[in-house]
Amino acid sequence: MTKRILPLFWLAALLGAFVSVGVSAPAFAGPTVASAPATVTDVMKALALLPPECWLEHVKVNCVPIAHYDRMKDAVPFVKAAVAHAKDLEEAVTVSAWAAWETNFKTALRGDGGKSVGPLQLQAHILAPEKAVDSELSIIAWLNLKHRAEVECIHNPADERLALIASGNCFMARRKVAHRTDAITKALATLQAGTILEAHLQHE
Repeated sequence: MTKRILPLFWLAALLGAFVSVGVSAPAFAGPTVASAPATVTDVMKALALLPPECWLEHVKVNCVPIAHYDRMKDAVPFVKAAVAHAKDLEEAVTVSAWAAWETNFKTALRGDGGKSVGPLQLQAHILAPEKAVDSELSIIAWLNLKHRAEVECIHNPADERLALIASGNCFMARRKVAHRTDAITKALATLQAGTILEAHLQHE
């Protein structure tokens, strides 16, 4: 039987509805995208949906809603390393998104007066500068810090627990990480909506 093709505007509307109302996946859709094993393809799809930092902070002057981080020169090698070490898609997207917002995946970039180094802008007490420029080593160190933050900042709202990474403690930069978490959650929800729609079309 010939498969029906939905018009593009209906496809966009359906995806938007899934994201905005947060519907649950039907039984045939399987586990959620976020908890699924990470793949380079899915992480790159998520990066394509992310806004730039200026959009997260609601500064709209000369700021576009989508940053196309998937097109950055160093995105693919970073994402491959993230997929190799993250426990699931959500974690791989999270570490990749942070690298995108911090440095556009540039390994040699230094910030905070030279104190923060590498694609994830790690300081020396987290990872030595000569190691922080290595994407794989920086990802491993960042993921360890993420797990520590989730424990130490347990009393923060769930979307603010990575404040430890952004500021060194659980009390500062909470709004910043909440914006980042929200953007990542929306990207993952859009991927989930696409998975649901694809499964639905296959069952028609």
